[in-house]
Amino acid sequence: MRARRDLWGAVLCAIGAVGSYAAGVLTEPGQWVDVHLFGWAQRLHVGLVGDALPSLARRVLPAVMAIVALGCGFRSLVQGRKRLVVQCLGLVVGSTSLCWLLREHVLGRPYYGDQYSYLHNTFPSTHVALVVSLCATVWLLARPASRSLSRALVLVVVLALLGNVVGHAHRPSDVLGSLLVVAACALLVRRRDSPPSSGSGRLT
Repeated sequence: MRARRDLWGAVLCAIGAVGSYAAGVLTEPGQWVDVHLFGWAQRLHVGLVGDALPSLARRVLPAVMAIVALGCGFRSLVQGRKRLVVQCLGLVVGSTSLCWLLREHVLGRPYYGDQYSYLHNTFPSTHVALVVSLCATVWLLARPASRSLSRALVLVVVLALLGNVVGHAHRPSDVLGSLLVVAACALLVRRRDSPPSSGSGRLT
């Protein structure tokens, strides 16, 4: 049952990623909304906290989460969970590479005027994909994750999303798209690691 929910969740996340690109990048009204959300987010760029957010999101968090994920991976290897470690490695490399490939070689950004700023495509964000996939890796390897760990990982994801927007690196649609792409990949990994249903393997 959970495997089926994970599959449907992955499909919905993939549809959401496509929708965020189609609505937020391909259409002029979508770019208008994106610009205004982007402008609203810059209000968070206040004082030392605002100055620190971009560096935190694009430099500190990737390094810190990579170290944490390596630690969780080593522990899982000791516990004999080699298959899951390999799948999580594929999650990080695969989802981040997919976002880079989509941004650089597949997707484009139509030009609707200088008021919408960027002339080149920035969807989706690889920095966000890296941090979110590392958080997903820690969550998968640490299962069952404690409530405090889950909250900490959510906080890291939120900081990564905000920092990339406040730092003028990406639009809101870019970071949302990355989040959904990685979520789809993570759900597929969890589905493959799901225990067989109670009815499987019965003799008939």
